[in-house]
Amino acid sequence: MDQQYDDTNRGAFFHPNPNNTFIGSGKLNVDGDEEYHVIVKATLPSGTVIREVYKKVGVLFENKNQNPKAPHLSGDYGDKRLAVWFATSKAGQDYMDAKIGDKTPMQSSPPASNEYEQAKNGTISLNQAVNNVMEEPDLVDEIPF
Repeated sequence: MDQQYDDTNRGAFFHPNPNNTFIGSGKLNVDGDEEYHVIVKATLPSGTVIREVYKKVGVLFENKNQNPKAPHLSGDYGDKRLAVWFATSKAGQDYMDAKIGDKTPMQSSPPASNEYEQAKNGTISLNQAVNNVMEEPDLVDEIPF
Protein backbone atom coordinates (compact mmCIF):
# COMPACT_ATOMS: atom_id res chain seq x y z
CA MET A 1 0.00 0.00 0.00
CA ASP A 2 2.70 2.45 -1.01
CA GLN A 3 0.39 4.31 -3.35
CA GLN A 4 -1.12 7.53 -2.05
CA TYR A 5 -4.04 9.43 -3.53
CA ASP A 6 -2.90 12.49 -5.50
CA ASP A 7 -5.17 15.36 -4.47
CA THR A 8 -3.27 18.03 -6.44
CA ASN A 9 -5.78 20.58 -7.81
CA ARG A 10 -8.67 18.77 -6.10
CA GLY A 11 -10.69 19.31 -2.95
CA ALA A 12 -14.06 19.00 -1.26
CA PHE A 13 -16.47 21.35 0.49
CA PHE A 14 -18.81 20.21 3.27
CA HIS A 15 -21.67 21.81 5.19
CA PRO A 16 -20.41 24.53 7.55
CA ASN A 17 -19.19 23.46 10.95
CA PRO A 18 -21.89 24.22 13.56
CA ASN A 19 -19.23 26.17 15.48
CA ASN A 20 -18.83 28.60 12.55
CA THR A 21 -21.09 31.61 12.02
CA PHE A 22 -20.96 34.03 9.09
CA ILE A 23 -20.88 37.48 10.72
CA GLY A 24 -20.05 39.99 8.01
CA SER A 25 -18.92 40.82 4.50
CA GLY A 26 -17.49 43.85 2.78
CA LYS A 27 -14.62 45.43 0.92
CA LEU A 28 -11.23 46.31 2.34
CA ASN A 29 -8.85 48.68 0.59
CA VAL A 30 -5.51 46.87 0.59
CA ASP A 31 -2.66 49.03 -0.74
CA GLY A 32 -5.07 50.88 -3.03
CA ASP A 33 -6.91 47.79 -4.29
CA GLU A 34 -10.43 47.05 -3.05
CA GLU A 35 -10.86 43.40 -2.14
CA TYR A 36 -14.02 41.63 -0.96
CA HIS A 37 -13.80 39.74 2.36
CA VAL A 38 -16.03 37.85 4.77
CA ILE A 39 -15.62 37.24 8.50
CA VAL A 40 -16.59 33.96 10.15
CA LYS A 41 -16.86 33.52 13.91
CA ALA A 42 -15.41 30.17 14.97
CA THR A 43 -14.92 28.31 18.24
CA LEU A 44 -11.72 26.32 18.59
CA PRO A 45 -11.74 22.91 20.35
CA SER A 46 -10.21 24.68 23.40
CA GLY A 47 -13.32 26.91 23.59
CA THR A 48 -11.49 30.03 22.41
CA VAL A 49 -13.65 32.18 20.11
CA ILE A 50 -11.92 33.64 17.06
CA ARG A 51 -12.93 35.50 13.91
CA GLU A 52 -11.47 34.20 10.64
CA VAL A 53 -11.09 36.53 7.64
CA TYR A 54 -11.57 35.08 4.16
CA LYS A 55 -10.81 36.84 0.88
CA LYS A 56 -12.92 36.35 -2.24
CA VAL A 57 -10.94 34.55 -4.93
CA GLY A 58 -13.56 33.77 -7.55
CA VAL A 59 -17.14 33.57 -8.75
CA LEU A 60 -19.02 30.34 -9.58
CA PHE A 61 -21.91 30.11 -12.02
CA GLU A 62 -24.55 27.39 -12.28
CA ASN A 63 -23.86 25.19 -15.30
CA LYS A 64 -26.76 24.71 -17.69
CA ASN A 65 -24.97 21.95 -19.66
CA GLN A 66 -27.14 18.82 -19.96
CA ASN A 67 -24.13 16.46 -19.92
CA PRO A 68 -24.44 14.46 -16.65
CA LYS A 69 -20.64 14.52 -16.23
CA ALA A 70 -20.44 18.33 -16.51
CA PRO A 71 -19.78 20.24 -13.29
CA HIS A 72 -22.79 21.74 -11.51
CA LEU A 73 -20.88 24.99 -10.86
CA SER A 74 -17.83 26.52 -12.53
CA GLY A 75 -16.03 29.82 -12.73
CA ASP A 76 -12.88 31.82 -12.21
CA TYR A 77 -10.50 30.94 -9.40
CA GLY A 78 -7.69 33.46 -9.66
CA ASP A 79 -5.89 32.67 -12.91
CA LYS A 80 -7.38 29.14 -12.94
CA ARG A 81 -10.83 27.61 -13.35
CA LEU A 82 -12.79 25.95 -10.52
CA ALA A 83 -15.33 23.21 -11.31
CA VAL A 84 -17.69 21.84 -8.63
CA TRP A 85 -19.91 18.73 -8.65
CA PHE A 86 -22.59 18.04 -6.01
CA ALA A 87 -22.04 14.59 -4.54
CA THR A 88 -23.03 12.26 -1.71
CA SER A 89 -20.51 10.09 0.12
CA LYS A 90 -20.99 6.36 0.68
CA ALA A 91 -21.94 7.29 4.26
CA GLY A 92 -24.74 9.54 2.93
CA GLN A 93 -23.05 12.90 3.62
CA ASP A 94 -23.64 15.61 0.99
CA TYR A 95 -20.56 17.48 -0.16
CA MET A 96 -19.16 19.34 -3.16
CA ASP A 97 -16.29 17.77 -5.10
CA ALA A 98 -13.98 20.41 -6.57
CA LYS A 99 -11.31 20.41 -9.24
CA ILE A 100 -9.00 23.24 -10.30
CA GLY A 101 -7.83 23.41 -13.90
CA ASP A 102 -6.67 25.75 -16.60
CA LYS A 103 -9.08 28.44 -17.73
CA THR A 104 -11.32 27.45 -20.62
CA PRO A 105 -14.08 29.43 -22.33
CA MET A 106 -17.40 29.36 -20.46
CA GLN A 107 -20.07 27.05 -21.93
CA SER A 108 -22.89 29.47 -21.14
CA SER A 109 -22.93 33.23 -21.35
CA PRO A 110 -22.15 35.13 -18.15
CA PRO A 111 -24.09 38.26 -17.25
CA ALA A 112 -23.28 41.40 -19.24
CA SER A 113 -19.53 41.98 -18.98
CA ASN A 114 -19.67 45.08 -16.76
CA GLU A 115 -22.04 43.32 -14.33
CA TYR A 116 -19.96 40.14 -14.50
CA GLU A 117 -16.95 42.20 -13.43
CA GLN A 118 -19.01 43.85 -10.66
CA ALA A 119 -20.10 40.42 -9.40
CA LYS A 120 -16.49 39.21 -9.48
CA ASN A 121 -15.19 42.16 -7.46
CA GLY A 122 -18.10 42.29 -5.01
CA THR A 123 -19.61 45.62 -6.14
CA ILE A 124 -22.95 43.86 -6.65
CA SER A 125 -24.11 40.36 -5.84
CA LEU A 126 -24.15 37.74 -8.56
CA ASN A 127 -27.92 37.39 -8.13
CA GLN A 128 -28.35 41.12 -8.77
CA ALA A 129 -26.18 40.91 -11.89
CA VAL A 130 -28.25 38.04 -13.30
CA ASN A 131 -31.52 39.81 -12.43
CA ASN A 132 -30.31 43.00 -14.13
CA VAL A 133 -29.48 41.08 -17.32
CA MET A 134 -32.88 39.38 -17.37
CA GLU A 135 -34.63 42.76 -17.02
CA GLU A 136 -32.76 44.25 -20.01
CA PRO A 137 -34.31 42.84 -23.23
CA ASP A 138 -31.54 44.38 -25.37
CA LEU A 139 -28.99 42.23 -23.56
CA VAL A 140 -30.76 38.90 -24.14
CA ASP A 141 -32.39 39.45 -27.57
CA GLU A 142 -29.31 38.86 -29.67
CA ILE A 143 -28.54 35.37 -30.89
CA PRO A 144 -24.76 35.02 -31.29
CA PHE A 145 -24.89 32.86 -34.44
